Amino acid sequence: MSPSANNKQPALWTSNFSFLLVGALLQGLSFFFLMPVLPLYVEGSLDGTSTLIGVTVAVFSLTAVSTRPFSGYLLDRFGRRGWLLVGSVLFFLSMFSYLLTDTFASLLLIRLIHGLAWGMVGVAAATIAADLIPAGRLGEGMGFYGMSMPIAMSIGPVLGLLILNDVHFDNLFLSCGVIGLAACLCFFLVKNPPIRNRKTRLRLSMIIEKKVLRIFFFLLLVCTGYGGIVAFAPLYAPRFGLDGCGPIFSVYAAGVITSRIFGGRWYDRSGPVAACMTGLSLLTIGWLGTGLAETKLVLLISGYGLGLGFGLIMPSIQAMTVELVAADRRGAANATMFSAFDVGISSGALGFGLLAEFIDLSYIFLIAGGLSMTAMLVFLFVVYPHYRKNRITRGSTELL
Repeated sequence: MSPSANNKQPALWTSNFSFLLVGALLQGLSFFFLMPVLPLYVEGSLDGTSTLIGVTVAVFSLTAVSTRPFSGYLLDRFGRRGWLLVGSVLFFLSMFSYLLTDTFASLLLIRLIHGLAWGMVGVAAATIAADLIPAGRLGEGMGFYGMSMPIAMSIGPVLGLLILNDVHFDNLFLSCGVIGLAACLCFFLVKNPPIRNRKTRLRLSMIIEKKVLRIFFFLLLVCTGYGGIVAFAPLYAPRFGLDGCGPIFSVYAAGVITSRIFGGRWYDRSGPVAACMTGLSLLTIGWLGTGLAETKLVLLISGYGLGLGFGLIMPSIQAMTVELVAADRRGAANATMFSAFDVGISSGALGFGLLAEFIDLSYIFLIAGGLSMTAMLVFLFVVYPHYRKNRITRGSTELL
């Protein structure tokens, strides 16, 4: 075999990886179609109060974060594909089930099942992506895979509200269910290596991957700020003459997509330090710009910078998580890492919500900038040294 053949990069865009990415995109679209519409449904069709709207959102998040660790164990113990399909079936069935809600109690039950399915599929799909991506292209592959959510985030809410203007809530729920079903069909076409460890037993050390705990606490700092903008962007945007927070999240999603295109390759070539520190610097500037902004242009540029920062950090963090554990522990590792999103966003929304009673909203984003600067120190002196010491070199996938 010639040297050039030996140096040829293994294929990333296989049919399995492509179907997985399209499935994740469709499921994200189904979810983000519903997200901005659900509060309107609770308020208008169920005569719900603001408190009940908050409970509706919180129940979903609580179920998702509770499900992720157990999903990781199930993936490592029994294999990935079956649980991906179980979660995706529950997901689209729960979407169709919104058609049956006529009381707040029935809605909460469906939200519990929906959150369970969302948590299960998120961990399963990301773990299968790590299994499918060839060695040496992990950062690039996770970068492309991770583009599915920001793309869905940027167009899903807009399309959901546009559809709602022309049709009844029931037809919108039906549309979400059909898109969820299409995602399930894409996942069904994915064939992945049957990686599992039948000797794994259900105990705390198997549910939580301790090698990823440093990354978990690092992401808490990063995602707490994101919880603030998710909760308070709708209240902050009108100060700048915006009708809603849609433009803020659109430029944010555009920034994520832009940086994910090259951020993963940067990780593969140079390792995590350059990409993560650049991303954290952009986050800090973006948060400070958001808090200090006096014009709409500065606010939107800052939002784009936040997207660039998150988009650079996440492929590296996902790749580092995978490289810290053996193949049959990727489920638990991803579950531990993804739990930081749910906990960070929820705690950020709650904590900043309490602070907002006493301080101006602009200070919330300045505090988020301080958290990003703290995250820089945690990455350099805690996360990266731990990664260098414990990193497992990825070779060919071992089938157990």
